[in-house]
Amino acid sequence: MHDDESQQFQLRPDIAFIDDYGVPQMIADAKWKLLNEADRKPGISSSDMYQLYTMQAVIKLIICS
Repeated sequence: MHDDESQQFQLRPDIAFIDDYGVPQMIADAKWKLLNEADRKPGISSSDMYQLYTMQAVIKLIICS
């Protein structure tokens, strides 16, 4: 965040299901990857997981406020 409260980073899910009151009920993020079943983390990067965790935390804050 900047001092003027403008957003430095914009979080926008790829898919959002919003109820009639404008409250997000479910979000989804599309990842376009070829998964490798032989890999312990089948091609999912740490940054992918951080992004998903951050998105759910932001949505939780919106719903709870």
